[in-house]
Amino acid sequence: MKAKWKPWKPGSSKREFSWTVEFYYFIKEQLISLLGFREKTIREFINEYERLGYKAPRPIKGREKAFVFTANGLTVIVYTTFDEKNWCWREKGTDQMWVIIVKGDLLKFSNPIKRTKYCHEYLIDYAAINKKRILNRPLCPKCHDDMEIKIRSHRHEVNGKICKTYSYYWGCPNKKNRHPNGRFSKSWDYGLSDKAKNFVRTKRKSRERYRRKQKMEGKPFGRARERRKLWKITRPENIKK
Repeated sequence: MKAKWKPWKPGSSKREFSWTVEFYYFIKEQLISLLGFREKTIREFINEYERLGYKAPRPIKGREKAFVFTANGLTVIVYTTFDEKNWCWREKGTDQMWVIIVKGDLLKFSNPIKRTKYCHEYLIDYAAINKKRILNRPLCPKCHDDMEIKIRSHRHEVNGKICKTYSYYWGCPNKKNRHPNGRFSKSWDYGLSDKAKNFVRTKRKSRERYRRKQKMEGKPFGRARERRKLWKITRPENIKK
């Protein structure tokens, strides 16, 4: 029987992130044996690159190891920043870890994770949480169709400049003529355990404290999403939705 996952508190594993091959194997073991992910194959990477005609936003060495879990039409992908070609971690400051949710080729949700001393704990936590989200993907209570991942933007004015933050929720994809009294939605934390909810709420409160502090000091926030350079798709006709 597989061990039951429990959200960690930063530092609870007593293991700090290490830039060694052995530590990659530690993360791999957690994702595969504990959470039931599988390793993304080289052939999958090659087919995806050729089908979509990806162009990198900057020169990138090698191909990073990734792990996937699919359920209910959605896929969680964990990007580790471990270079499969050169068999080492990508240089510090050049990349960050990611836990994302996609539908087909379309990005629906993303968790960037900076490579701090406990980044591996956050990586595994967010992998487990987002796995639980797609396993419990809700149905619309009215039309019983699968709900989709939706995003709301929030505008904040700081020193005359507009800063944006974002929040997620589950929403019915069907048009209003199917729901004359409005579409239905559910919390983004739908289906999570109390412990997992406490974990994500703690992270949200931490981000909110940071934003309040930045706003009081007249400093902008929430610009990372706007500055981030994305991979370019040169064959959009092949996008799977």
